[in-house]
Amino acid sequence: MYLPINPLKKWLLQMALCLFAIVVFTPTFVSSQEHLGHGHLKKGMELYKSGDYKEALGKFFEALKVFPSDSDIYLYIGLTYQKLDETENAIYSLQSALELDDENLEAHSQLGAMLNLKGKYKDAVGHLERVWESEPEREDLGLLLGMAYYNLAQYEKALNYLKAGKATDRTSRSLTLYYTALAEQQLGLTEEALVKLEEIVTYDPTSPAAPLAIKFIEVLKVERRVKKRFGLELFGRAGYDDNVMSVPTTNEFSLRERGQDSYFESASLTARFLPF
Repeated sequence: MYLPINPLKKWLLQMALCLFAIVVFTPTFVSSQEHLGHGHLKKGMELYKSGDYKEALGKFFEALKVFPSDSDIYLYIGLTYQKLDETENAIYSLQSALELDDENLEAHSQLGAMLNLKGKYKDAVGHLERVWESEPEREDLGLLLGMAYYNLAQYEKALNYLKAGKATDRTSRSLTLYYTALAEQQLGLTEEALVKLEEIVTYDPTSPAAPLAIKFIEVLKVERRVKKRFGLELFGRAGYDDNVMSVPTTNEFSLRERGQDSYFESASLTARFLPF
């Protein structure tokens, strides 16, 4: 059973991406104070932080004219394009950053998050795992990898990353619990999934994941009741075969006539429906 999550998918991924952007938007490029490009870069960062993304983009491009081989400037351009909802341009800019410096972990993390958003999960995990190899403690990285692997139907890998990842923000923690529950349910761990979902509702009832968790809890409880009923039915049928007891317990039940139900058999079938 798959619980649809498409209505919130884009919001969840954008939220995770924004958390990255806040953390990584610290200039690593350092040059002479007299250099014209540094002034453009500094002004671009100020405009970005104030939310004036179009003006910031212009300043970053001015800085790029001076430093055409600087990978970090392409990173900042990519972040700015993402804020302007120009995802394709953002992806292209981040790819350009990595062409200049394949060790740029910030570019890998941002590109991985954006590819997640585009539904390109296989490509996303390649970049995100590059970051994981060096910085597994990076906040929300486990969440992003878990989301990607869940959508690739690799539920055990998704669980590994979700459990090992770091999510200190309340909303991120709720999303981690939610995707953990989704993966556990797919692996048949219904009881474990219910614990995670109930924790979301208790821990962070205002989270965007909380309404989904409530609905998912209802679905899993129905599923659990159905499995319980099915299990009792199987148990009732396991006691006999062609009107001869598999394991006779008394002489009375050792031999029975064909076509005649025993008292034991009728009682078992009746007991199946008692919990409902």
